[in-house]
Amino acid sequence: MFGSVNALFSGLALAGIIFTILLQRKELGYQRNELRLTREEFKTQNETLKLQRFENTFFNLVSIHHKIVDSIDFDQGFMGSGPDKELKSRDVFKESFESMAGELKKLSEIKDIENAYLNIYEQYQTDFAHYFRNLYRIVKMVDEADLSYRKPLAVILKRLRDNEV
Repeated sequence: MFGSVNALFSGLALAGIIFTILLQRKELGYQRNELRLTREEFKTQNETLKLQRFENTFFNLVSIHHKIVDSIDFDQGFMGSGPDKELKSRDVFKESFESMAGELKKLSEIKDIENAYLNIYEQYQTDFAHYFRNLYRIVKMVDEADLSYRKPLAVILKRLRDNEV
């Protein structure tokens, strides 16, 4: 009497186990898909964080560059500018360029031009070294960066050089 009922319940239990296994398989597929999507989202976030870190560093270096330019000053006797003339910030660059260009225009021999340049460089390298090292670091950082928009950054650097930014 109970043999057929037991067989029925055993069959239903087996069907239930098979149904549960199929449901678990489907759920595992959903979990794998969700993990794949999460992994892709983390990659996107990681790229965004790299870009933000680069931009933060770049603009901090630009800010430091401005501070360096603003802190440069020469008091008297700068490249023949006279004993009482005081130059600050961007005026130092303009005056130094004009003085150097004037000195170099007077010379015609390459050897004399090289010597004049080296003399000026040796005399004022400590004053400009920090400026040029910082500018070099900015250019090198942009050059080594894996970015698709290097050109706008190069424009910013050119404007830095031209003292427009």
